[in-house]
Amino acid sequence: MKMPNYNQHVKFVRSKPYAFWHIIIENGERVGSVYLTDLDEVGISFVKRKKGKGLEEQVLKLIMKRHPRKRFFINISPKNKKFEILVKKYGFKMVQKTYEFETGF
Repeated sequence: MKMPNYNQHVKFVRSKPYAFWHIIIENGERVGSVYLTDLDEVGISFVKRKKGKGLEEQVLKLIMKRHPRKRFFINISPKNKKFEILVKKYGFKMVQKTYEFETGF
């Protein structure tokens, strides 16, 4: 699946699919984004060269502080063990596993 370019993503975000959406900027450079949906779901993504550089914890703490909720949900790739450890550190617990089946169509 091809990722949308920046302008396509901005257009999508302006359609208001999220309660909040922020660009993550480090040293004047756009390095990722974080969103919060009306269903209290958090999504954090970074450009590849910034993954695993410690920004995840800063961003998670900031979104939870700026947008207090009764609860938060966050989906994590099974391959991202470091982030799984991080969210558990903050008291997140696993509530679901999701599986995919591709039919080839």
